[in-house]
Amino acid sequence: MLFYIGLIVGKLAGYGSKKFGFNGSNIPGKITNYLYKNALQKLAAQVETVVLVTGTNGKTTTCNLVSSIFSKK
Repeated sequence: MLFYIGLIVGKLAGYGSKKFGFNGSNIPGKITNYLYKNALQKLAAQVETVVLVTGTNGKTTTCNLVSSIFSKK
């Protein structure tokens, strides 16, 4: 139950952060992790495949491209 509360509070904090003009991109994860220490493991257990993109340039473009490819059915 605390896991879901952490997710909801984290998402609300991220939304509020963006509403006040801040980026808020890591706020939901930080709050969820603070409230439920194993949140990342629980979320990772729900997916079959993980694609990790690292590097200096082009991560967003690559992620968008890979996401588009995998979401096509």
